[in-house]
Amino acid sequence: MKKIKIYLTAVITMIMLTITSQVYAYGSQVDTSNAITMPGSLSDGKGTVSSSISGSMNYQFVEISADKYTKIKKYETICNLISAYINQSSDYDSLISNYESTYNQTANGIMSEYGIQFNEEGYNVIKGLWITELTTYNESAWIKASENMISLDISTFTGTKYYIAWVKLGDTYDAEAYKVTGTKTNKEDDKNTDTNSGTNTDNTTKTPNDNSKANSTANNTKLPTVLPKTGLSNYILLGVILVFITTGTVTYIKYKSIK
Repeated sequence: MKKIKIYLTAVITMIMLTITSQVYAYGSQVDTSNAITMPGSLSDGKGTVSSSISGSMNYQFVEISADKYTKIKKYETICNLISAYINQSSDYDSLISNYESTYNQTANGIMSEYGIQFNEEGYNVIKGLWITELTTYNESAWIKASENMISLDISTFTGTKYYIAWVKLGDTYDAEAYKVTGTKTNKEDDKNTDTNSGTNTDNTTKTPNDNSKANSTANNTKLPTVLPKTGLSNYILLGVILVFITTGTVTYIKYKSIK
């Protein structure tokens, strides 16, 4: 019986280690020291990333939906507001004015909707929502950045698309959402389709109140952030757990029958 207890304890330990090692998928955490500053917008699909740490920079673009983009930008804007409020920044009045006109919601409306105050705790709540909306990167899809520049080929499509740009610098990761307009011409379209002939090809990705993400805009803030909880999918983790449980159960049954 003692051996079975030891075995089951080992199984449980392995399960916990498996889950724990996959919860935080971005190394230690999404950049909280403002070591990486993502560009607020892209020009011709390109932008330069600023960094206060050295090392080889890699990046990738992950396409997202318009709804996800809207949520991410809203959370970023609210984080900027809270940060400016806490740090008594002179930008607060203009930020809240732009927010009210864009989202038709006041500061009191924000606090009521999310059950927060404009303080560090409230900042962490909204930053956690921002992190939750981020679509995770593909570990095998990193591209080496040249002179800290990220670049998306916008000549392969027409119309508007939305992306998250992930940047990896050593053990530090950062992300930003972008709205991008493709520049593919009709001559490059499929011969049987010509549905995008009237698409606006202005490839500057400025959007109304398109703020850079929260920890980039208020670089002097020392607010903490919430660790991201993404990694292996729930199905993979569930499968690992079921394998361990099944193995343990079969072993226990065999042990009882022998005994």
